[in-house]
Amino acid sequence: MCNSSSRSMTFALTLLAALLAILASL
Repeated sequence: MCNSSSRSMTFALTLLAALLAILASL
């Protein structure tokens, strides 16, 4: 359960970082 939560959190942070990079490039 902890591992799954960590994976989900990492995935969310990755998406957020990608979104910020896209917004910064606009």
